[in-house]
Amino acid sequence: AYIAKQATTGNAPTNATYWNQFAQGSGGIWNAGLSLGSANQVVRVNSGASALEFGDLSSDFVKIAQGETTSADNVVFDSVFATGTYKSYVAIISYCIVNNAWLKFRWRNSGSDISTSNYRWITHGNKGLSGSAGDEHYRGWDTDYAPLTYWSQKDGFSLVATIELGNPANANGKKNVHVNSAFYSHSDNIWNNEIGFFHGNTNTFDGFKIFSTGAGFSNLSVQLYGRK
Repeated sequence: AYIAKQATTGNAPTNATYWNQFAQGSGGIWNAGLSLGSANQVVRVNSGASALEFGDLSSDFVKIAQGETTSADNVVFDSVFATGTYKSYVAIISYCIVNNAWLKFRWRNSGSDISTSNYRWITHGNKGLSGSAGDEHYRGWDTDYAPLTYWSQKDGFSLVATIELGNPANANGKKNVHVNSAFYSHSDNIWNNEIGFFHGNTNTFDGFKIFSTGAGFSNLSVQLYGRK
């Protein structure tokens, strides 16, 4: 905002002969010459702490992708892992109904399944019937997939699961995965299932697939998040 020092017509406010500056904003986004930011951006202080600007929201927990199906037998995530961007990833199955089938996992690379027999896994399941409860343990060595549920999930009952993925794009070390899930099994047991597995080499992976065999999903919804 400017105040005229003397009568003036046609002289810009930046002409100090006729104008004095009365007040000044913080600059940045408030300059009339700068355009508005993009959709979903936020207002933030710039890196020099001298003005405001529009920018993308920064977070240590970021949603990367989402996959859904109501009838297919798999959901695929390709090209979702970036070297150096995130330390680990979390895939959340928020809703899933499988027609009396296991839920399984494979890594993917360059658009293809990693189906070599190098998956090694162990499960710990707590099951409950109306009048009893118990623990069961199983393992697999050099299979061509890893289970996300050890037992078949009963048709009509939903599953929820959290899948923690070690840094798949890092070539150093095995890619460990940890799964927690709860579901209703084919034998009418309630299961709280914990599974750990890895692939027996140091390959890098850029995606993964969640699938069933012999039956499709009547519903499946998966969200993938990156953690810095």
